[in-house]
Amino acid sequence: MATPWRLGLTKLASSPVTLSIHAHNALSRTPMRHPISATHAAHSTLMEANTSTARVQALYDAAANCFGANATSDGDEAAMDALKEAMAHVTAADLALPTMDQTQNTPRGWLGALGMGSSGDTNITYLEPNEPIVTNNFTVGIFCLAPGATIPLHDHPGMTVVSRLITGRMQVRSFDWASPDDSPASSYAPRRALEVKPAGTEVREGDIMMLHADEGGNLHEFTALEYTCILDVLAPPYSPSGGRDCTYYSMADDGGGGGGGGGGDNSYLLEPFTPPSSFDVRRVRYTGVKPTV
Repeated sequence: MATPWRLGLTKLASSPVTLSIHAHNALSRTPMRHPISATHAAHSTLMEANTSTARVQALYDAAANCFGANATSDGDEAAMDALKEAMAHVTAADLALPTMDQTQNTPRGWLGALGMGSSGDTNITYLEPNEPIVTNNFTVGIFCLAPGATIPLHDHPGMTVVSRLITGRMQVRSFDWASPDDSPASSYAPRRALEVKPAGTEVREGDIMMLHADEGGNLHEFTALEYTCILDVLAPPYSPSGGRDCTYYSMADDGGGGGGGGGGDNSYLLEPFTPPSSFDVRRVRYTGVKPTV
C-alpha cells in the first residue's frame, strides 16, 4: 500500500516526510474553456497524436520545448499555446485516471480506482508520469481530489504553472500581493493581498488555468466539488534551496473592521501557517502512458 506524504516537497519520498512550506502561482485572469491554437507545425503534430502514447509524449515534448534545458522558445507565447493545446488533447484514459463510473461516487471506489485499495483514508492523491518527470526546469504531475477535499491557500514564488482539469469540477480562489515589495517570501510576517478570483469561482472539466511568474504573488486554493483530477506543469519545480519553497496562508485581521476586503480595496491580510495534520496527500503509483524522457 502506498505511503502517506506531505504536500510541498520538490521530490516525493516513499516514506512519511515533514510538511514543507510550499509555493504556487496565481490563477490566470480567465480560465480557458477551449485551448488556444499554437503554431501550424505544433498543430500538425497534435493532429497526428491520435493514440494515448502520442498524446502524452506530445505533452511532455511541448513542456520541454517551453521550459526544458534545451528550450529554444524560453516560454514564449507560441510555445505556451502549443503546451496548452497538447494538454487539451490528453484524456483521463491516457493517464489511467478514475472516472465517475469507476468510482461509483464513493470514497472506496475512488481509492480503489487509483490502486489504493479500501483501507486508505486520504482524500487527496498525487501521481507523477514516468515517476517522476522532473527536470531542473519543470515537472509534470497530477492531483486527484475527492469531493470536499481542499488544497489550502498557497503561493508559487518565481514559478509558472499551467493546469488543466482532466475530470471533475472545483472552486478556486486566488490572490496577488498588493505590493511588489510583498512578493518575495523573505519573512513570515503577515502580508496584504488583493483578491483576483473570489471565493466560489468555479472551474470545470476541460478548463485550463495559467499562473504566471511575473504576475504578483500568484496564490490560490482549490476545493473539489466532485471527483476531480488536475494535470499540472510547473516551471521551475519547487526548490526550498533555490528560494522556491511553498508557503501556506490563512486569513488574518485585515485591518478593515475584522472582515475580508477591508477599506473597500478588496484586500486581505494573509498570514503564513502550517496546515493541520489532516491535510495529507498520498502518493500513488502512476499506471498510465509513460513518455520517453
